[in-house]
Amino acid sequence: METEGKVICCRAAVAWEPNKPLIIEQIEVSPPKEGEVRVKILFTGICHTDVFVCSGKDPNVKFPLIAGHEATGIVESVGPGVHGILPGDHVIPAPIPQCRSCEHCYAPESNLCKLFQFGPDCKVPAQTMLDGTTRFKCRGQDVYHFIGTSTFSEYTVVLESCICKINPKAPLDIVVALGCGFTTGYGNPFNVAPVVPGSTVGIWGIGAIGLGVMVGCKERGAKNIIAVDPEPKKLQLAAKFGATEMFSPSDRPNGKSLPEYLREKYDGGLLIAFEAAGSHLAVRQAFESTKKGFGQTVVLGVIDQELKIPPDMLLMGRTIKGAIYGGWKSRDTLPMLVEKYMIGQLPLEEFISHRMENLTQINEGIQRMEKCDGIRTVIPMGTIPSSATANVIGPLANQQQQQAVLSVQQNQNLSTVNDNGFGVPKQQENVREIKINLV
Repeated sequence: METEGKVICCRAAVAWEPNKPLIIEQIEVSPPKEGEVRVKILFTGICHTDVFVCSGKDPNVKFPLIAGHEATGIVESVGPGVHGILPGDHVIPAPIPQCRSCEHCYAPESNLCKLFQFGPDCKVPAQTMLDGTTRFKCRGQDVYHFIGTSTFSEYTVVLESCICKINPKAPLDIVVALGCGFTTGYGNPFNVAPVVPGSTVGIWGIGAIGLGVMVGCKERGAKNIIAVDPEPKKLQLAAKFGATEMFSPSDRPNGKSLPEYLREKYDGGLLIAFEAAGSHLAVRQAFESTKKGFGQTVVLGVIDQELKIPPDMLLMGRTIKGAIYGGWKSRDTLPMLVEKYMIGQLPLEEFISHRMENLTQINEGIQRMEKCDGIRTVIPMGTIPSSATANVIGPLANQQQQQAVLSVQQNQNLSTVNDNGFGVPKQQENVREIKINLV
């Protein structure tokens, strides 16, 4: 490509300081170095983790930064030493690398590659490339990366270990949902706490991750799926996706607390409880709802408070553990999940609830995420090749016409609760949005 080896100027949404709106800036993106790949981002989603990192709640986060970690794109160029990836390849830049040479990549029990740039155990530079420098500049200063992806930019540079090459016929505007939210939820009933047929499970927090868990639990044959969320519209979504019972965390069925009710009704409690709300209160309630002896609680949400667990219930054999990215090894798994979608086995379209018109609307998308409205908002980045959209896809290929039509709709009934899904409802408001419908 004519841009290979050159600095690219493009647009990006930059967080200059904590808890402030992102600013659309013209930035410079340097060429990839050894073992790196430069990607033209075509579609990006907005995840709660992006909102969290830009909020300033983590004192270790450095600004300015470019967030975003759920995306699809096309390889623009590759650095020296990169093998098996070529310009023009369609890819998902995964936030979880897979170097295929460390103890975590070799071990079936872990997907936390040594190159993963997140968390207190991180052994590599957290907001730069491996050489300690950034590939972004804006207004003459360095701009930091975010968990190796930084997809709120029209171009980004990532490690080869994060690049998942996928079927070029897959619609990038739909499989973008595999970049984080759906994948993070869906993997847990398979990899982290395997669900057995006929079992009873619970899911706290019915967002993209929680619904992904639900899809996985159904596929694994769970008999009873309990959904817990304070927002009635989220519980309606849960029913649509297969929940058998729905509760608010404050409900007192039969005059009992929710954990007491679930332990009484389901022969001692749930076999597995998945927490996807990002709430320490949800973790405790989920834990208290599980069976003694072998009940498991899996924490999936980003929590900014310490957990308090009843020690006597822990002593009775209940276990609690955390998981990242559903336990999937990214480069091995994402191409496979794309193929499952292509043959109609994953309901990814149902996870994309809103589409913004372009990057300039990213702050509206973030506000939507903060209010827990919808499942996933997707933003198109720059000029989109026709081959990258749902005009060429597998499950929809039997439709005679698939023309993208922009329709402006006024949404007057937004769900508005705080960012962990377990807070106090706020006032409703009107938000103008652009939706892309296939007709």
